[in-house]
Formats: sequence, C-alpha cells, structure tokens
Amino acid sequence: MVAVPEGLPLAVMISLAYSQGKMLKDQNYVKKLAACEIMGGATNICSDKTGTLTLNQMKVARVWLGKDIELNVEQDENKKMKPIQPLQIFSEAHWRLLEQSISCNIPAEYSATDRSMADLMDRAGTNMETLKERHNVKEDNDNKLRFPFSSSRKRMSTIIENATGNGGYDKRLLIKGASEMILACCSKFVNEQGQVATLEDVTINKVKAIIDTYAKAALRTIAVAYRDLQPGEYGEKHDEPVDAEIKDVEKS
Repeated sequence: MVAVPEGLPLAVMISLAYSQGKMLKDQNYVKKLAACEIMGGATNICSDKTGTLTLNQMKVARVWLGKDIELNVEQDENKKMKPIQPLQIFSEAHWRLLEQSISCNIPAEYSATDRSMADLMDRAGTNMETLKERHNVKEDNDNKLRFPFSSSRKRMSTIIENATGNGGYDKRLLIKGASEMILACCSKFVNEQGQVATLEDVTINKVKAIIDTYAKAALRTIAVAYRDLQPGEYGEKHDEPVDAEIKDVEKS
C-alpha cells in the first residue's frame, strides 16, 4: 500500500527486469522490458528461417536446371563449406551460365543471399574478379550498366560485354530476383541438356511446382535468367524508358 502510487512504476520495472533475466536463461532474449508481459506467456514462437536470424548465413542447397540438383552443404572441421567440383555436378553449359549470372550480377556489398551465391563460386574455385574484368563490370568501371535491386523492383540486372566471346556486339542482360517475377518474364529456358528450348505451359507449371516445393522446405528461392541483346534494342544503352523503375529490357 505504501508503494502506491509513487513506487508502483519502480516495482513494475524491477519485476519485469527480473523476468527478463529469467527468460534470458531460457535463451529467450527480450530487448524491451514491456515485452516480458507477453513473451513470458508464449509457448511457441514463429520466426524467419533458421540461419537467417540466428547467424545471418545462408547456403545454396538446391538448384533446378532442367532437373533438381541437391548440393552438399557440409562443413569441414574449421566450419568452412567443403569445396565442390562443379563440372561433376552441372553440365559445362549450365555452369558457365551460372558463373556469369552470379559473378557479374552481384552488388559490391553482399546481402545474406548474395553472400550464399558468392560462397558457391568460392567453393567451386571460380575467380569472380577475373570474370568481372572479362565482361567489363568491375566495381570501379563507371561505364557499366546496372539496374540495382530494390524492394519494389524485386530484381537486379547487369549488362555485360563479351558474353560469348564470339565477337560482334556480344552484349547480354543478366537478371536475378524473385522466382515468380523472373519466370513471368521468360519465353525460353535452358533444359537439362544445356540447350535453349521454348518455355511451354507444361514446363512453366513444372517450374512453379519446383518453386513451391523449395519454399515449403523453408528455402529462399531466387531465379536467374539472361537475354542476348541487339544494338539499339530498347535504346542505345538498353535502358529505356529512362525514368521507369523497371526497364523494358527486363520485362521480356
């Protein structure tokens, strides 16, 4: 009775601080004292994928390239991902496209998703800087054409040079982003044999089923695609409409 009303806030604060300490022993870290009143009665907590919140680390676990490929994500005694021999897992055509799509279309500052894809290149022994230099998209190249990722665009694109090494114009758009959105932009795909084939309704439904399967397995799905460009296509720099958030070259 003496504590009311002057001492009541202090009494509540002490009680919540004590509860916060008890919950910390149960590995339930509550930053705000007021949250103890609710969290103390919680029996189940639903959060983002394990690894994203706890360690902010992700790994490339599965890839669909005309067929479902499951990668080894085991670590060695130093907790580093074990190296892989990419040409024993992927066809040469698939791997060369993946190398381009990841190494040349990645920001200077990696997100957790970008880090996982860069780690795949490291495990395979790919020198990403060499590929960036070959295709003229190094970070210090002010003339490179890149449409960066944003939450509204849900995609990132980069135009590379010397895409095939066969001479001529040889420029290519590389794009990655939300699986459903990238799939909707595509009219062709690279099949299991590494050949470009028409993307028919049957295949589209199959890819959607694969995306759904990955999502249900608590995997974050990312799609990569490419487009070989012709001179003057969608403008001299392929960036029309200039003021649009999503360029026409990224839509089809």
